This record gives sequence, structure tokens and C-alpha cells, in this order.
Amino acid sequence: MATGFVPFSAGLRAAARLQDPTERDAQGVYQRIVSGLPFAQESLPARVDPLGRTEANRGAAGVANAVLPSPVSSTAPLGLVDAELARLGVYPGPEGGTVVLGNQRVRLTPAQAQARQQAVGAAIRRAANAVVLSPGYASLTDEARRDLLQRDTERARRAASKQYDAGLRATGAGRAAK
Repeated sequence: MATGFVPFSAGLRAAARLQDPTERDAQGVYQRIVSGLPFAQESLPARVDPLGRTEANRGAAGVANAVLPSPVSSTAPLGLVDAELARLGVYPGPEGGTVVLGNQRVRLTPAQAQARQQAVGAAIRRAANAVVLSPGYASLTDEARRDLLQRDTERARRAASKQYDAGLRATGAGRAAK
């Protein structure tokens, strides 16, 4: 990898990860090099999870696991809904970087793909929250809960994707991303 040409790159990468609270989405060789430089990596876009949230950098957890007697979990759920989705095995996937506008497949810019993931992820989170916090949810079997969550989050994903894509079509932003 190109970072092998940067002197002391392993130490710089470790320092960059400890210093930055946000996980970065490095695309390409240049951005991967920048991602290993303390403070410079903050110029890169934040990585977004499938639920549209900015991912926290858990690099410090690796250091804590190495030196503390009781390890710090780097995969702890972020909340009640996250825990329920994980427990039931409902994992909404990322949106991807292409859309179909009209009858053409269009590749989104990194900024467009991130904005789309945030919009769609927020809709999925709202749907999952509404399901998990609804009256009667606790009385359902796990199979019924899983089916309900999958159905409602997929419905929300499709609706938010259509809405975002319609916005791209209306502004002509998709043509610039071909």
C-alpha cells in the first residue's frame, strides 16, 4: 500500500485514530494516505453506517483493550433499537453508490452517496423506533418481531430512496454524477 512510503506511517496512523473521534471514509490512494496523518484526516468525509449515523472512531478501544484489565467492547450496541435489531438479526445494508434515474444507471459522487445513506438511514431508524416502541410489540414472538421490523424498515428504505432519487432527478444532480 502507498502508506508504506510515508515515514513512520504506522505511528502516524495510530496517532490519527486516537486523536479523531470520527471514523473517516477514505476513497482512493491519496485519501488513504491522508487518513493516516493526524489532523489532516479531518478533511476527509465521515463514514456513515447503514442507519445514516456518523460512525464513531473506536480506535481508542483497541488501546484500552490492550492495557485495561476488563476489555472495553468496541461493538456495544448504540441503543435499544440497535440491540433489538442485532438480537433479531435484522441488518439493513448500505445503499450503495449507484441509482437508476429514468432508465439510466448513474454513479453518485461520494458526497451524494453519503447524503443518500443519511436520508435513507434516518428513515429506517424512525421506522425501527416506531415498531420497537409500539404498543403490543413486547407481546409478539421473536419471529413476528423480526418480520415486522424487516417489513417496516424495508418499506421505509424504499420510500426514502425514491424520495432522495426524485430530488436528484428534479435538480439534475444525477447528470453530473454519471
